[in-house]
Amino acid sequence: LASALVRGVAPPIAKIGLAIWPSPLWACLIGYIMSSLVVLTVQRVRKGSFMVQASRDGRFWFTLTGISNGLSALCLFAAVRNGPITLVAPLAAIYPLVTVALSAVMLKHVEITARIVAGTLLTVAGVALVLIA
Repeated sequence: LASALVRGVAPPIAKIGLAIWPSPLWACLIGYIMSSLVVLTVQRVRKGSFMVQASRDGRFWFTLTGISNGLSALCLFAAVRNGPITLVAPLAAIYPLVTVALSAVMLKHVEITARIVAGTLLTVAGVALVLIA
């Protein structure tokens, strides 16, 4: 439920922020700085070090995922800045559905359980509730 609310409330909050400071690039940069600080703090508290031990392949996929996620966030902020929130929020809300579908097709070793499907549907329903309200 919390994930659904965050995904539903984030685009309208981003729209308000972009009305005050209309720069999708800075919105993305500030969001990533804050996210990185949280991740680094949690790593430091859990393990006593900021560095994570990972294989070369693991670091490669982590980097590729981070770059892809950063570009998608930048595109989302640009869309929120330039388009109506009632169009952008539903488009952003469907990505969990796409993620589950692509996982089912491409990651044969990952089992798509009823819990995963329910969580995905709850996320999309949460965005719909935010838009209706």
